[in-house]
Amino acid sequence: MDVSQLFYPEGRFELVCAFQTHFHWPDLQQALSEIKRVLSDDGRFIIACEQSKVTYYLPDLKDNKEFADYLDKMGLRLLDCQKQAAWFCYVIAKHSV
Repeated sequence: MDVSQLFYPEGRFELVCAFQTHFHWPDLQQALSEIKRVLSDDGRFIIACEQSKVTYYLPDLKDNKEFADYLDKMGLRLLDCQKQAAWFCYVIAKHSV
């Protein structure tokens, strides 16, 4: 299924995971909007990826502050970012209603 056009109802999922994919989505903003739409109000969105992939494909979002600001403009918030070796794990949620 195309992540930018999900065929699920609003608020359907408490957990959405993306492993090594978000930097390949043709329209990151649209895809994140769709994930936000299908995520429950208290749900979590987890992204796990190699730092080198983000640096190469999304250089404007390689810094946690830049990524957090980008998410914030979309009504999402970066709750946590863990790094181990060359890997990141982002935990994202909707802004509180």
